[in-house]
Amino acid sequence: MSELRKYLHIRLTIVGEGTHLERIKLLSETINAEFNDRVVSVVGGTTDVFKYIEKSDIVVGIGRVLLEALSAGKFAICIGDTYYTGPINTSNFMKLSEFNFTGRNMKNELRIDSLINDIREIYFDFDNKFKELVAVYNILKDSFSVNSSARKHINCYNEVIDSFTDNIFEFDSSYRVTSYPLSEELKLLFLGRNYNNKRLLYHFVDSKQTKILISPDFKDKKDCWKICLENLFAKYDNNSDVTIVIRIGNEYIDCQESIIDEIGSYISLFNIEVLPDILLDIDYHDKEVESCFLASVDIFISTNDNQLNEIIKCKLANVEVYKCNQTVESGFKLTKL
Repeated sequence: MSELRKYLHIRLTIVGEGTHLERIKLLSETINAEFNDRVVSVVGGTTDVFKYIEKSDIVVGIGRVLLEALSAGKFAICIGDTYYTGPINTSNFMKLSEFNFTGRNMKNELRIDSLINDIREIYFDFDNKFKELVAVYNILKDSFSVNSSARKHINCYNEVIDSFTDNIFEFDSSYRVTSYPLSEELKLLFLGRNYNNKRLLYHFVDSKQTKILISPDFKDKKDCWKICLENLFAKYDNNSDVTIVIRIGNEYIDCQESIIDEIGSYISLFNIEVLPDILLDIDYHDKEVESCFLASVDIFISTNDNQLNEIIKCKLANVEVYKCNQTVESGFKLTKL
């Protein structure tokens, strides 16, 4: 500042926080005392940086603040802790954008005299520098405006939609009641997940045509999954083209074995030889996989009062949804939702 004040009537406003804030305040007081004027103002941290950009002619910094400065028609100088890029111009704008206007890909030596000279050039060659600023502003508008970004996003989405194809991940994602086979395929799914697909189908290997899902809350004593199974067993047998899927959710990962034993003990009360196909799904589901899982069944039967989220997802996926109820007066009842 002392050097610049020899040539220019210039003032500096410092916006931001950091470990050196107190030291900077002391330096600013020293400079202000030297010139007997408020040459340097230290604002500190603020959520309204743009207010100070609007009051400035030149903005020095890195990152988004430079875009904000250019959008406001201000000269922007990119400077980091150990490197110096200088004024943003038509020659370096796109290259700087590759690293979010941090200047990390420029690797210019940080020299105070470079900053002083660039500020002097803006002041003494204002007409030419302003023409350059207008040209940079037009590049900014064409490349980073809301309208431009929206067009790019829409084009990107259209390209992805045009390239969509159905993709079925075939893997046995469950234990079966009779053999309890484990599988590693879901891990492969997570490693090789491909988002360029119209939809992801959670494919049950060897399941029958119609898949009926129940997803009990095994901690809720009022959950009527057992009476629901009993009635399904009465309606379907091993000749039916039906697979009954029992989902054991992520929250039971620490007690899966005991739940499997409980289900197995209950099923053993019936004549296993005539029971319909039964599948226990115990794999870990993130939100994405859970949505695919729900969309890949044909019927969902809610067995408790805490399944609104599952009901909504199934309805959105055109899955038939029923509510299971049991009362002393009416006994077992399935209500279509």
